Amino acid sequence: RVHGKGSKIRFLPLHPVAADRIYAYLELDVKRAGGPGPLFRSMRGTTTGAGITANGLYTIVAQWARVAGIEVERLGVHGLRATAATNALEHDA
Repeated sequence: RVHGKGSKIRFLPLHPVAADRIYAYLELDVKRAGGPGPLFRSMRGTTTGAGITANGLYTIVAQWARVAGIEVERLGVHGLRATAATNALEHDA
């Protein structure tokens, strides 16, 4: 279940490998309270239980891109989503 634009709730398919990784991530997050809440929370801890901001997500993507040796100016989440969609279409996913 995903909260989309305009507070619309959508149900999206999830690849089994992605589901396994998310469950593992949730098990390692010992500070997470049970029940509903944002999947990705703020890393700074200033707002307990608050979801990560768009800028925070951009920063994480940029940091991991640098670690991976990817040097694309202004690489962001939208570009990754577009790349994943193109890759899926090209491989009949």
